Amino acid sequence: IINNNNYTRDMHNILWVPSLINNHRDNYKFVNIFDVNDPIIFLDYFGNKIKNGEGLNDDLSHMYLKSNLRREIIPIQSMQGKIARSCLYFIDTYPEYQNIICEKVIDLELANEWHYENPPTKFEIVKNKKILKHQGNLNLFIENPKLYI
Repeated sequence: IINNNNYTRDMHNILWVPSLINNHRDNYKFVNIFDVNDPIIFLDYFGNKIKNGEGLNDDLSHMYLKSNLRREIIPIQSMQGKIARSCLYFIDTYPEYQNIICEKVIDLELANEWHYENPPTKFEIVKNKKILKHQGNLNLFIENPKLYI
């Protein structure tokens, strides 16, 4: 079982995303909406900037939206549930970090919303079971999608 001093080695906190997305994320807070007056940067799945609105339509769920002004980012829809479950797991396992996560990473209400709206994927379920074998614990939010904080 995990020792609280080893939270940085906790495999449930690992999300696989393109490295360029990690660079853009740069400790920005996850949000669901921007101020309409903010300049927004549109990013494709891999983190490449979409210039001059090329290929934009009403469905932005396949793009990352980023506001440098507010240091906020909206991830693509397919990542929202994964991000939420990772954050909920971290809060549940390391409650001493709840305030930091809720202030700097994602609001608790939004994490619960994304978790509910985007059920665990087959990949998450397999990954969770593999981590159990190596680390000795499960992300209960993947095991039980109806679980909330």
